[in-house]
Amino acid sequence: MDNYYEVLGLKNTCSNYEVLTAFKKIILKYDIIKLNNEVSSQMKYAFEAFDVLSDPQWRELYDQYGENIKSGVISDITNNIIRYAYHGDIIMTYKSVFGSQNPFTHVVSMLFSINNPISHSENLETIKNQTKQFPLRLTLEEVYFGTLKKVCIELNDRKQKLIDVQIPRGIPANSKIVKDIGNGSIITFIIEDLPHKVYSRNGMDLIRTIDVSIKDVLCGKQFILKTLDHKMLRVNINQLIFPSFEKIVHGQGMPGYHAKDKEKGNIILKFRLNTPQYLSSKMIKMLLENISNVGLS
Repeated sequence: MDNYYEVLGLKNTCSNYEVLTAFKKIILKYDIIKLNNEVSSQMKYAFEAFDVLSDPQWRELYDQYGENIKSGVISDITNNIIRYAYHGDIIMTYKSVFGSQNPFTHVVSMLFSINNPISHSENLETIKNQTKQFPLRLTLEEVYFGTLKKVCIELNDRKQKLIDVQIPRGIPANSKIVKDIGNGSIITFIIEDLPHKVYSRNGMDLIRTIDVSIKDVLCGKQFILKTLDHKMLRVNINQLIFPSFEKIVHGQGMPGYHAKDKEKGNIILKFRLNTPQYLSSKMIKMLLENISNVGLS
């Protein structure tokens, strides 16, 4: 039997929105009454897969332990042994997505408040344009460790609502987190990186630019590098630092998004020469002598 990702036709790096979309595509192929009466083991497995992958805590545990979550695993949050068991009610799972047993009701119930119905003549592009989307700006530390964000949003009636948003560790920029806020209303949060004083992110890699002097360029440089998980690493560069030179610190970048093997990206160090505005004739002479000594003349 396929794993939870494969039965939904997904990769393990998929976003929450992709999990929801893949499950909806599978279910819309079937009449719900027929589905309830003639559900196959493979179809029930798809419902079970959605039940797990749509829940951030169970998804993270599944990515670590696979289907051993059914036998019992230790939760990092509670430090207790917890076991997953699908409740077996596919109608309950179906209605949690579509809001009713009518397979077309989701067009309204998933995207709008029940007080704001639409006519059947409106197309899906109009629906998409009216969907509420909010940017969710995260620090690199929040992305690195994962966190629970409390976000205050304004609803259509100008009332404010506080929403808990679980941020999985390593979630890529521009990922979408879909939240059901009740009454058939769906909010989509789009992940954005806040500027960091040291690093920028490129996929799973962290990029840092370091200023160097002419002496550093010729003689090398030693410095302490602080990682996002607070490790202090000594970096030694014992070679000429030319303009395109990069130093790679392997395995100290961002964690993979739901990566089963706990793979991490790298820290890539780039260098920027601080050119002095003025060099005396004596300094130029010394520089030329040093260049000659290292065989660069």
